[in-house]
Amino acid sequence: MGSPVLLMTRPESSARRFVARIASALLHDITVVYAPLIKIVRTAKPPVISRGTDVIFTSVNGVLFAPDGAGRGCFCVGEATASAARARGWFILHVAQTAEELVQYLRDSSQRTPLLHLSGVHRRGDIASRLSAAGRPTAVIALYDQQQCPFTSETKKLFAEAQQVIAPVFSPRTAELLLQSGVTLSTTSVVAISAAVADVFDENAPQKLLVAQAPNGREVRRCVEMLLRGTS
Repeated sequence: MGSPVLLMTRPESSARRFVARIASALLHDITVVYAPLIKIVRTAKPPVISRGTDVIFTSVNGVLFAPDGAGRGCFCVGEATASAARARGWFILHVAQTAEELVQYLRDSSQRTPLLHLSGVHRRGDIASRLSAAGRPTAVIALYDQQQCPFTSETKKLFAEAQQVIAPVFSPRTAELLLQSGVTLSTTSVVAISAAVADVFDENAPQKLLVAQAPNGREVRRCVEMLLRGTS
């Protein structure tokens, strides 16, 4: 495959939305490959949440599998998560850029209402246990699983033949699965949405590793567009 490859490893619906926002002129000579490494599967029914409990959302998927907010309060990581929560009727109490920032904010807050983290099976940062230890009782319910989707033989062949692969990576879970996929990253430029994602690669460094200036899709797209301009 002679043309550079833009490899999208997040679930296909969100991957296509991401690609649709890239400047179209940069995609003329690019092969876009959709090869999700995870699929999102519901694991629990939406819980009944008491009025005295505030909810923590660290992903859009947590919002999608949660009950409607009906005006109840929530804390969010990321503007996309907050936007999804607002659309489901949740009242946004605070938006943090990262899980670490949210933990610090809630530790320092004078409020002591019970908290409930609605998350996926795979989560990082031990938010619930750290907050509980700091005097903010926090329960956690996993509403969905991020199940592995192995690369097809065609995708693996792509890595062997492509002169350049650009791979935006949006979660530590996806980064881990990319490293476990059996492909070499010697011709791959990875764009990590955050330092937490970049840290997963550690010594298994790709050819190039960029970290978005802020942990959101807009900044990941900016990095991807910069790399695409470099291929033209």
